[in-house]
Amino acid sequence: MRYVVPIIAALAVTPALADETVVTLEGGVVGTLSMPDGDGPFPAVLMLHGFGSSRDEVGGMYATEASALADIGIASLRIDFRGFGQSAGDTGHHTVDRQNGDAAVGLAALMTTDGVDAARIGVLGFSFGGGAAIQLAAANPEAVRSLVTWSSVADYDVDFLQSLGQPTFDRAAARRASSGSIWGGAPSL
Repeated sequence: MRYVVPIIAALAVTPALADETVVTLEGGVVGTLSMPDGDGPFPAVLMLHGFGSSRDEVGGMYATEASALADIGIASLRIDFRGFGQSAGDTGHHTVDRQNGDAAVGLAALMTTDGVDAARIGVLGFSFGGGAAIQLAAANPEAVRSLVTWSSVADYDVDFLQSLGQPTFDRAAARRASSGSIWGGAPSL
């Protein structure tokens, strides 16, 4: 048991890369671009985080992955969806469509980044970001050359609408329409 704390602390350390740049993209989407040393163009990966997380992902796993990718000559861009991390916006206004739009903004930015080979771009999505990765790849098959999902939402309709039921969504929509909040008024703690 005495070894657990040092191991957890070591896993929580986020590596810093000399060739990392924080960028602000269209719509106030903030990301971190990691470029390998040397001459490009490099293949690249767009990293999409899960709901309630941010661009470095839980325990810094995306930052760690970006470092490992750079070490083998692969660039990466990890973004904060709007309302999460350092990106503009309010988490309360998060929608699947807005998340998918932010993923498209990340892809467009990565495709036009100096030193990135736009013909060799992959997408990595974790949890809710996995659903966005799937939809981004489906909408852009000519641009997304590889796709990896990890603990992913697979089908928003099945995973949310069918499991929660349409009445749940109808009730939330009615409450939002009448009060501006899905809670039916100001939430209390």
